[in-house]
Amino acid sequence: MRLNGRSRATGAGLRPGLHYWHRYPIEPRNLNRHLVRLLALAGLRRVHFHDLRHSCATLLYEQGVPIERIQDVLGHSSPAITKLIYVEVTRQAQRSITDKLGYA
Repeated sequence: MRLNGRSRATGAGLRPGLHYWHRYPIEPRNLNRHLVRLLALAGLRRVHFHDLRHSCATLLYEQGVPIERIQDVLGHSSPAITKLIYVEVTRQAQRSITDKLGYA
């Protein structure tokens, strides 16, 4: 298969656990370095790359996307993991906010 003029790796020689762009592995340090640069250019505070994953899941959940679809996006082995991590954290944050406002 060809993508942007380069042949895509077919699986031979790919190492599990690494992310690839075309057939080239993406070094985590380079990814983080580019993220830091882009955030600075946009005038945004520095965040860890993994924080974007949590933000994505939380926004999808708050938009009403079913847990099973969020699980697919994140690559979790079961919806229970996704629900435990994201739904409970979101509910705890909501409770904390209402407690501070005195609506408990």
